[in-house]
Amino acid sequence: MLANNICDMEDDLENKRYTLPIYIGKERALQVYKITYYTGVVSIVIGVATKLLPVVSLWLHNSIFKTTI
Repeated sequence: MLANNICDMEDDLENKRYTLPIYIGKERALQVYKITYYTGVVSIVIGVATKLLPVVSLWLHNSIFKTTI
């Protein structure tokens, strides 16, 4: 949702839709997006390390490790 809002900032301003990227700006919105992305990755790794998640979780979600921002 945040990625979509970042892309539509110009349209949102024209239509007077005030989304998070409008309030914090494009650069900060991209930083928030990166932080949430990496938080998800780290959460999976911590979950597996603490045995709260099965090791298969890493394999099932290996696409997140191949994706780069």
